[in-house]
Amino acid sequence: MVSEDLSPAEIREKCGEPDSKTTETVEVRGPDARPGNVIKLGTSTIERWTYRRGMQAAPMVVTIVDGTVKSVLQAEPQ
Repeated sequence: MVSEDLSPAEIREKCGEPDSKTTETVEVRGPDARPGNVIKLGTSTIERWTYRRGMQAAPMVVTIVDGTVKSVLQAEPQ
């Protein structure tokens, strides 16, 4: 069983390397001291790992943000 409680290393240990992987870096923004202003606070790295599990099961998509597993979902079959 794979869940958000596992680390990325534990998921790799259980499932192996993903069939596909995407990585993006996004800006993190937040309020400035001045009302109405928004400033860049930094960046986050988002990885999406996809595991294809055969014809009878939907693919599993693992989303990892800054090294922490945030979600494990079954994707719609393509």
